[in-house]
Amino acid sequence: MSASTEKQRRMEEQLAKKQKKAELQREADEKAKKSRLKWRLGMAAITLFMVLSIVLNTSLPFRMTAVKVGDHNVSAAEMNYFYSNEYYRYYSYLSMFGVDPSMPLENQSCPLTEDGSWKDFLMDEALNSVKSIYTMCDAAEAEGFTLSEAGKEAVEAEMASLPEYAESNGFSSVKKYLRAGYGTGVNEALIREMVTKATLASEYATAKAETFTYTDSEIEAYYKDNVDSFREYDLHYYYIAAETEEVTDAEGNTTTEVVAGGVDAALAAAKEIAANVTDEASFDAAVAAYKEGATVSHTHGYTKDSLNAAFRDWATASVRAEGDVTAVSNDNGAYVVLYVGYEDNMYPSTAMRHILVKSVDADGDTKYSEEEMAAAKAKIEEIEAEWLAGDKSEESFAALAEQYSEDAGSNTNGGLYETIGKGDMVGEIDTFLFEAGRKVGDTAVLHGNNGSYDGYHLVYFAGEGMLYGLAQAEAQMTNEAYTEWESGITADVTAEPAGAFKLIGK
Repeated sequence: MSASTEKQRRMEEQLAKKQKKAELQREADEKAKKSRLKWRLGMAAITLFMVLSIVLNTSLPFRMTAVKVGDHNVSAAEMNYFYSNEYYRYYSYLSMFGVDPSMPLENQSCPLTEDGSWKDFLMDEALNSVKSIYTMCDAAEAEGFTLSEAGKEAVEAEMASLPEYAESNGFSSVKKYLRAGYGTGVNEALIREMVTKATLASEYATAKAETFTYTDSEIEAYYKDNVDSFREYDLHYYYIAAETEEVTDAEGNTTTEVVAGGVDAALAAAKEIAANVTDEASFDAAVAAYKEGATVSHTHGYTKDSLNAAFRDWATASVRAEGDVTAVSNDNGAYVVLYVGYEDNMYPSTAMRHILVKSVDADGDTKYSEEEMAAAKAKIEEIEAEWLAGDKSEESFAALAEQYSEDAGSNTNGGLYETIGKGDMVGEIDTFLFEAGRKVGDTAVLHGNNGSYDGYHLVYFAGEGMLYGLAQAEAQMTNEAYTEWESGITADVTAEPAGAFKLIGK
């Protein structure tokens, strides 16, 4: 609901511009659609990089003021904390942009800023974050809004997890873990203070967002006026990269450039493929005939803005019909594209409760063996048997979800997910939720794997909700209203550096 969403969208667009091959484009699109970056303390998976490359040291005493946010004096230690969080939040993207971890970030240009470095970009993000959190906390205090009991429990749970983070990443103490990851002056007391502020700000923002409500007619009118934001397209495409060559200039610098006529040749090949396409099967066959083993990319469930710019206007034209095919070029090659259709999302959304038991990579080989997966399945079946032995109600299922589920996103609210659209859940769950004839109370044990986990779900079908397209429209209306409100309360607040201090990459 904030400017960070727009920053992430811009990041994805920049990535797409840098990628020349269809498979890389598909991956970037997937990230644009699926990625949900969430702030979280720790980032244990990148600790090795933390230890080797980004130990922070303030150049002034860590308690001195580094940034002024309104009437607040933010210390150097706090800014190290905020800056580090932004670094970890964007960490997975840095390698995609060619960032060299062995070089200072201030010496590496960032395409998301105008003539700025990655350090500049991350510092701007950190300043925005500290500004938002402090402003939200001030507004909450002014309204008498306080941290909920659930919020307090979440803070305590985060603090209780610190020793586990430290131990799992090879540190003998939490103090050493925090110093390595966040720098001098960042201790447990500061972490508690910052996590408490962030949790309060989040709860206050959520409560404010919930005050924006709309009538059915208002939502329907908004959907119709902004249908391109919600209509999702299904396309098949194949990318042919133009031939390139290495060119060395007078100063000895070598670059890779498209050969003269390279794009035209790629476009001619794309047109030849298109001439043999009438449907999905013939598309695959024509691509295979052009290049043995070639992979056809599928664009499914993407809105107009998510589509590749090379064929966006063609695909979304009102005259487009199933089976249409085209060949289009860009600066580096050509695409052959088959139009399959679109989904207007005007179908009932669904709701579910679920319990997740993850497979454990016990032998540490980064793969899940049949035995490891079987252990997870056996555990979920035990939980299923426990539920079946009781009253088999939704309430008892919710209680078991809070007791057993390993899904951190839902195990504090009875395993509940609402307003689910097609494709929002992993394969077997998606099929189960939208299967014809599904009734409230239906359950199933289903396998799930999305690359980041493997495990088994016990799923309880909790019914249907509003039409998914209208739910999307309502969410977008709320987002716009929230953004306007947030901009209003932060408009007169500044976050300005007030002292020198060292950061990651300095």
